[in-house]
Amino acid sequence: MISQLPDELKDRILECLNTRNAARTALLSSQWREVWLRHGRLLFDWGFEKLGTVGSTRMAFGKMVSDILLLRSGPVKTFKLEYGPEPTQSDLEVWCRYLSRNGIEDLHLSFRTVGDERHEPKYKLPICLFSCPTIKHLSLGSFFIDFPANARLGSVFPCLTSLQLVDCVVSVHRANGTSPSCPNLEELVFQNCVHIENLLTSVPKLKLLGAWDQPVGIDWEWFKPRFLVVTSLFMTAKLLLFKNAGVAKPSFPTALNIEELWLHDFSFAAEAFTASIQLLKECPNLLTLGIVLEDEPSFMRARETISRMLENSSGWLNDHDLCRLENVEIRSFTGSRQEMLFVKAILSNTPALERLVIMESDDFDDAQALKLSRELLCFPRASPKAQVLFVDSNTMFGSRNSKEKRKENGVENKFSCLVRKENWKKKRMRRQNVPNGRKTKFLPFWRGK
Repeated sequence: MISQLPDELKDRILECLNTRNAARTALLSSQWREVWLRHGRLLFDWGFEKLGTVGSTRMAFGKMVSDILLLRSGPVKTFKLEYGPEPTQSDLEVWCRYLSRNGIEDLHLSFRTVGDERHEPKYKLPICLFSCPTIKHLSLGSFFIDFPANARLGSVFPCLTSLQLVDCVVSVHRANGTSPSCPNLEELVFQNCVHIENLLTSVPKLKLLGAWDQPVGIDWEWFKPRFLVVTSLFMTAKLLLFKNAGVAKPSFPTALNIEELWLHDFSFAAEAFTASIQLLKECPNLLTLGIVLEDEPSFMRARETISRMLENSSGWLNDHDLCRLENVEIRSFTGSRQEMLFVKAILSNTPALERLVIMESDDFDDAQALKLSRELLCFPRASPKAQVLFVDSNTMFGSRNSKEKRKENGVENKFSCLVRKENWKKKRMRRQNVPNGRKTKFLPFWRGK
């Protein structure tokens, strides 16, 4: 009988179910009820849309969440609330107070409204979370983050290792010229946040920094020390045109630690392209490079000077700049002249290159892919072991209809690049010039743990 299974196995079964169906297992028997009450993974996300919660009142939804929380007989390690009627601030305070006292490690709270262009914070982050001793991963959407006025150096988020912020406003009360630090933070990712420069002036263990769609850019003085210590950097390319840089084109210091770099909305427009290349040249130990081309075809705004520069790659790039680069992935590839010249420049100046993955745009047809792959096949490469792979975007992310549906539901956003992609063997790809017929695996966007 299924009820006779070990409790550990029952808990694993509950992890495979959404929260509503997991709760229903309590009706099977008293044994399942005990396992459910000890279950420490609660997800109230977009999956609830298919389970009859659409149209629930704020009061009913808040009561449901409160009842599920307060009936726990064990610690709640994971709590995700990203769907449903928006709770009241008082409900949120009660939930966070309970979670902070009951072993929460992974907390996701996002209340962004699909289609809301104001992106104004809807809630204030409960003060109890700043001193929570167990929380390791925190993801917030639409919050006003007001650090406590009495926060001492190193006294906030003592165990936090990963922080993601979307549509948030940061406020810090500096006492005696100091501001709180996050001593164990390793990953910081933010999108469309205000006053981000007030956040965590001291992050000694930071390894990954991600920034997207900042309304007023990024302050150069805030970015520079973090740029020098991180090993992975994810950015929208236009943010490389820093505000308050003191000069029109900031001079990047040499970043010896960066091994992984991703640039989103990569453009061949003169100023943005120049800044991107300057950044690349200051990362001598770079191993993985990812580029997501902007949606608008770059060649429509690229100047003739950039085209001439691309034709003569030795003028802006050489094999010493990217001598350790092994993996390159280019997404939203349309096959324009500028894009092809850029790909050839990469192939010509990367002596250690092992794999170049080109992910086609949605309107890329097989005939065009075959033509361009043949052209690249005949192009000389600095690395004798370099492989070029063309990947169909529909097989990578599903059909266009399913992608549009996810976008309408608010699931797809700029942070999708930080989700580890699974089942790589199922991805269809065209292989080109693979030595000895060896099979290759697709280069993941995110080095998931």
